[in-house]
Amino acid sequence: MYPYLKLLCFSFLAFLLSFGLSAQQTISGRVFHGDGSEQIGAIVCASNGTEDCMPSDPDDSLSTFTFIEVYTLTLPDSIAYLYFNWDGMVNPVVPIAGRDTLNLINASYWEMAHDRYPEEKIPARAHSIQVAGIVEEFRKKEDYRQVPLAGATLTPMVSPEQPLASVTSDAEGQFSLTIPPEAGVLRMQYKWVDKYYVLPPVRTLYVPFLLGVGRDMKQQKKRRRQWERQQRN
Repeated sequence: MYPYLKLLCFSFLAFLLSFGLSAQQTISGRVFHGDGSEQIGAIVCASNGTEDCMPSDPDDSLSTFTFIEVYTLTLPDSIAYLYFNWDGMVNPVVPIAGRDTLNLINASYWEMAHDRYPEEKIPARAHSIQVAGIVEEFRKKEDYRQVPLAGATLTPMVSPEQPLASVTSDAEGQFSLTIPPEAGVLRMQYKWVDKYYVLPPVRTLYVPFLLGVGRDMKQQKKRRRQWERQQRN
């Protein structure tokens, strides 16, 4: 009996190990510009949270994936982050955090967002959006670090005259809020930054705001200098 009991225990242990090693997660989503249009040709891949794309493993489950509209990845449960690449600029590493859907607004393209409440008609939405995100600044002079920014204000807006209750980013730069169906725009304010983002027709959304990068750096620097002068006067 004893050898059979050992064999049974060994087989059960091997089953548990194989199950743990084979546990996987599937995650999908879309990427949008600040004006509500879809980002075409973005790249997504698995990340360890501190680097960009992780090296591909033998079964190629960590390989880089370029998508047109919707991405779907099946990854080991041990993967906790996704890295998104827009065009070789500084790009976000986003925590998966148990999500099976991860939609993003590409908030590092500041010129794709609006400087005022958009004049065009905002598409109607029949559901609320659960929004989370982070506000950071890319600082070349500090070893190219991404520094979290506390105190940024995020305000859902129904119209230019009808803002809803706002939230502010915390000490880690993070924020979360529920945006009701009637609000089609999210306003982001931080010192010299004041931008309006058209909300896409999704139920969950992650918005990684990153100051100090983008194609409109001259405009960002100009606005920062103007703001700093106003603070001194």
